[in-house]
Amino acid sequence: MSEPRYIVGIDLGTTNCVLSYIDTQKEHDLSKGIINIFQIPQLVAPGEVGEKDLLPSFIYLPTDQEKQGGRLTMSWNPFSDRVVGTYAK
Repeated sequence: MSEPRYIVGIDLGTTNCVLSYIDTQKEHDLSKGIINIFQIPQLVAPGEVGEKDLLPSFIYLPTDQEKQGGRLTMSWNPFSDRVVGTYAK
């Protein structure tokens, strides 16, 4: 069995979640670190999706009035009744 190309780390923390990886087939300058952090798309403000290192472990349940206009909808799940990400915090 061959060695895996990537080693993936998932931290499902009580405050934040992080997803990282190491490419085992790439030469690394150890002084710069070898762990890569995935940027996680999330709602950072009404109508604005941004990519962040950390995904806060929070859920925001908007009111029916806040749901109108779709500014709290996430493009990957437009029918969700909850908000996750920096904005939920």
